[in-house]
Amino acid sequence: AYQTHMIFDNLGNPIISFIAWDLQLNYQTVIVHQFNGINWNRISSGYGVNYGAADDPNLAIDHAGNLYVAYFNNEVPRKVEVRKYLGTSNWIKIAEESLPPSVDKTFNNNRWFEIDDQGNMFIAFNIGFPYVLKLGHTLTGAGSIPVEDFNFNLYPNPANDKVTVVYYDIEQSL
Repeated sequence: AYQTHMIFDNLGNPIISFIAWDLQLNYQTVIVHQFNGINWNRISSGYGVNYGAADDPNLAIDHAGNLYVAYFNNEVPRKVEVRKYLGTSNWIKIAEESLPPSVDKTFNNNRWFEIDDQGNMFIAFNIGFPYVLKLGHTLTGAGSIPVEDFNFNLYPNPANDKVTVVYYDIEQSL
């Protein structure tokens, strides 16, 4: 295990991510464990958060307490991916962004993943100078388009497990 990162959840429990390499299966993946005050519980599946080549995981928690991990995907094309923890070892990819050619794999340990109060995701890293990548909103992912543009409303926003969608037909008023 290498490239560790640790944060604390809203209850003060540590959560740690790291890269694990499986020589028999020839893959490296992001593994995540959470401490509950007594034991470290693995909250990633047997293949980890992702299956494939990954590096430099960073954890973040949004204002609603949802856990996310951003990592460098070494597969071609090279990109940053963000996954959200859904519980019981389930992670869903919510954003990905290709990296500019000037970014190389040596930015390990010089990266910072943060989610602001509005759910916007930012990754900052060093490519000889500070470079900040905005990945979008935690609800809609990279390249998000405001929901107002589609004549519907979602509530509550943010939400943890259930969302109500109200669709407005302009010609019929609802």
